Amino acid sequence: MVSQLLIYQRVLRCANLSWFDLDAGDIFCRESLGFRSFEDDLLTDHQWQQKDQLITETGLGILQQPIQEHLAGLEQQLERRLAEVNQRIAAGENESLQLNSRNPQGRWTLQYPPAREPVNHAFYHTLRQVDISSVLHFVNRHCQFMAAFEHVLGRYVKHGADDRAITACLVAWGTNMGLGKMGEISDLPYQTLATTSENFLRLETLRTANDRISNALNRTTRHSYTQAASCESAASELSAVCRASTAAVTSGV
Repeated sequence: MVSQLLIYQRVLRCANLSWFDLDAGDIFCRESLGFRSFEDDLLTDHQWQQKDQLITETGLGILQQPIQEHLAGLEQQLERRLAEVNQRIAAGENESLQLNSRNPQGRWTLQYPPAREPVNHAFYHTLRQVDISSVLHFVNRHCQFMAAFEHVLGRYVKHGADDRAITACLVAWGTNMGLGKMGEISDLPYQTLATTSENFLRLETLRTANDRISNALNRTTRHSYTQAASCESAASELSAVCRASTAAVTSGV
């Protein structure tokens, strides 16, 4: 996995491309599972010359039906469904719609949704709001999860990790903002964020960091409700960011 990642990084740098170009399909690797060409999954022109036999072997009658007959059947099905829906509305059976009895044309409107329950407990309104980066630093002081992000080359690397860049990458991937947008709104350039993400954010390091947070949360002394609630809220929020970053980095790599 690491060797394959290093090969992709070297190819992208030599071609002056980014991961966005790889995801867009501008370049591909035939031996890869995630970055193959779309044409590799299609039948060849020679195989498609036997399309009548191939369609028959599938046993799907819909593929052998003429397109005009198929479209006519879909049109009849749609007309029946429209008639059934209109009848239910006119009979008052659809509780989501409200008929206007004073309108002779039988107009209807959507009912307003009822008031929803509050998302957060009232206790959290008494706490002052902090940004996600402050939450990351707060949790890191208690469990040192940032130390879990080791360089992909291990001890052969010359430069250490930059916690600011790793924090920015975690927030960018965890909030689905992306490194490009993060580079525009922060003082860290996109190339720095992309290099940090490629070198330090992997499935293994994200899982290790998340385990450290979960273990520290379990060891938290609950002698003070305020302290325990604030620590649990911060750690839970960071765990959610790490899980979202794991999904984003995994799908990207």
